[in-house]
Amino acid sequence: MSIALLSPDGQVYVFGDNSFGQLGTGDVDTCWEFRQIDCPGLVLLSSGSTHTVGVLSDGTICGTGNNSSGQLGTACGKEGTTIMKPIRGIQNITCVATGFGFTILLDSLGCVSLLGKMNEGTKYTSPKKMTGLANVHRISAGTGH
Repeated sequence: MSIALLSPDGQVYVFGDNSFGQLGTGDVDTCWEFRQIDCPGLVLLSSGSTHTVGVLSDGTICGTGNNSSGQLGTACGKEGTTIMKPIRGIQNITCVATGFGFTILLDSLGCVSLLGKMNEGTKYTSPKKMTGLANVHRISAGTGH
């Protein structure tokens, strides 16, 4: 279990399992007390099973943790990170949702894109726009529920 909280004034607090660096603390040490991390400009945050992705005020995104399925928007298997780092080439994002090995992005036009493992054998390391969806307002994701 990993938890990431965003306060109204933009402060980020993390807690829990950090085996993959998903808390963004710069290490892989589990935190059983809330710790504050630095991520200026963060306006939205989603914590998946082993990675965390945030939306910055300029519509770009950043992420930390496991990237074994490309869920951080870089090549599959490319080592993840233990601090929040920009995910290049992705813009105009208004909402993000994360799950086990995947990230869902919603852009300012209401289009949905996917990153990471969607099913056995299908992995997207750059945003894969979903066709047949228009004017989506909010997204949500989970694992096992």
